[in-house]
Amino acid sequence: FDYLICLTLLVGFVIASIFFHFGGFETETSLAERKRTIFTILALTLVGILVVNVGFIAFFKFNWNNNWIQYEWAPLIKKQIAVTRWAAGIDKIKRYSIREIPTGNITKILSMVRQWDQDAAYTKMKNQIGVNWMILSDSDIIYIGGKEYWAAPTTLSYPSRDWISTHLIYTHTSKIIVIDSHSGDFVPVTEAFGVPREPLIYYGEGFYTNVYVNVKGFNEIEDVSYPGEPDYVLSGWQRVLWFLMEGQPGFAFTPPQESINMLYCRDIFKRVSNILIYGLKVDPDAYLVSDGSRIYYAVQVYVSYPMRSGFSASPYLRFFAVVLVDVENGSMKGYVVGKSDGFLVDFYRKYYSSWDEPPAWLIPQLRYPEVLLGTHEHSGQLDVDFYFHVEDPFVWRSGSQFYERPKATEVLYILMAVENETRFVGIQLAEFQASPGRNLAGLYVAYGGSQLGRIDLYRVSNTTSQFIGPSAALQAFETDDYVRTQLTLLTRRRFGNILLYSIGGELYYFIPVYIEAEIANAVITKMAFIGVIDAETGTQVAVGSNAADAYYALVGGAVKIGAEERLNRVLNLFAENGLTVVKPTKIDGHVWIRVANITYLSENEWMEVKSA
Repeated sequence: FDYLICLTLLVGFVIASIFFHFGGFETETSLAERKRTIFTILALTLVGILVVNVGFIAFFKFNWNNNWIQYEWAPLIKKQIAVTRWAAGIDKIKRYSIREIPTGNITKILSMVRQWDQDAAYTKMKNQIGVNWMILSDSDIIYIGGKEYWAAPTTLSYPSRDWISTHLIYTHTSKIIVIDSHSGDFVPVTEAFGVPREPLIYYGEGFYTNVYVNVKGFNEIEDVSYPGEPDYVLSGWQRVLWFLMEGQPGFAFTPPQESINMLYCRDIFKRVSNILIYGLKVDPDAYLVSDGSRIYYAVQVYVSYPMRSGFSASPYLRFFAVVLVDVENGSMKGYVVGKSDGFLVDFYRKYYSSWDEPPAWLIPQLRYPEVLLGTHEHSGQLDVDFYFHVEDPFVWRSGSQFYERPKATEVLYILMAVENETRFVGIQLAEFQASPGRNLAGLYVAYGGSQLGRIDLYRVSNTTSQFIGPSAALQAFETDDYVRTQLTLLTRRRFGNILLYSIGGELYYFIPVYIEAEIANAVITKMAFIGVIDAETGTQVAVGSNAADAYYALVGGAVKIGAEERLNRVLNLFAENGLTVVKPTKIDGHVWIRVANITYLSENEWMEVKSA
């Protein structure tokens, strides 16, 4: 009806223009009289059409809300939800009650809680480098050999920026720092990855400079030589032209008979991006994998293709492939992980026909791409599902079931116990949009390994079950009387990731607290304690030196039984030696002396405690 009004006005303008061009109402002939009659009839007809159309529009406007399902939901929004879910690749997400979150053996779960977050692990890793020409590139979570680690490869930091240093001497790095994500202990690279030796890293993150290797008269740092095949062999006129462009005429002409090996495009993200066609993107969070003999960067590739349809509120999103880049020689091999969809994934599979299915050794180490799921800076599949999971017209209209990503958390990769099995998953907590109580709306679980591509949503589906969200959990933790007292003793502390685990059929948040040196570039960090908060009430809070201690202190399990008697026994030991124990609320000292770090949970540990 809007379009018909516009068309009517256009026709009326044309008729009026023609009529007045030929004199309009000015002449008094019989012909003019007939023209006036015809014009009047046409004008009245057009006005009638306008009035009818305006009437229809007014009728629909006045009756829009009481016919909203018929007028807007069915012909537009319902279809838009279906098309958007298909385009975003979220139409296969399975939905369960929050009470159905998988769980397993309590002791096993507590031993898998990720107590060290990325920032804490990264800070702790710095002092393991030992030289001034290497720095950590990034700290990424990996799962290999049934264990979860933080692994940080090194990249180059040039003490000298002259051309010889950056192109001929500092050609590689040689350290990968690995930390157990639960205990925070350092793990040798050979043990974590099962490789015979720690590799030299010629290709990695931040390797932006082309280098020349095996050049006569020059030694690479650490007195090693590049063992692989070069990307290019420069000789003859190519060598002359290249080094003239580099501003190095000495290497261009002398000695003329020799060739020079060049390693080119060594940054893994640029290296992989160069072989991708339109619609394929690289996840910026690559991680390390190993086949037991060599170590590779796993660079994740996903489809992000714009949809030319008003019915789709999302581009076409799919996880497509993983490209492995050998850290030593830069060789690349792609493996397709995307399932056949009869559309773009199939098209890309044909284009990259040499890319095979992932080998058996790689599958357990695979995870779902973080950016594809979505981050605070980049909208992904879960951001679409926050809105387009709603299928009830009145819930959609009210907005009561829309979700949002809490500022306090993001996609986190953890180990989840599913009965007797351990799963490597990415989790995303969601809160109800604009919820005044910061209530938990659901938990997204994106599986890795053999179930890669499976995403489940465990949601709070009714008002009878209420759980606090991660933002509220952090507030409950900070405002607890005991925790607040402990925090006053820590002059420089930081809260770690907020993680939700299902233990014994109940949900608990775990929040570690770290302490760092009071300097800008700290290289030492320690976990002061870890807190656990009951997700259903938010009123029960406990802390411990590790996840198990905190959990049992909260639920009254093995650790708490007899705790008062053991505490008094220790206090009496001091009193017998003429010492008085005080309970400070603040400490301003700058020196800490640790004699021992032991536990006293059972009688057989008493002699060790007494000796310390």
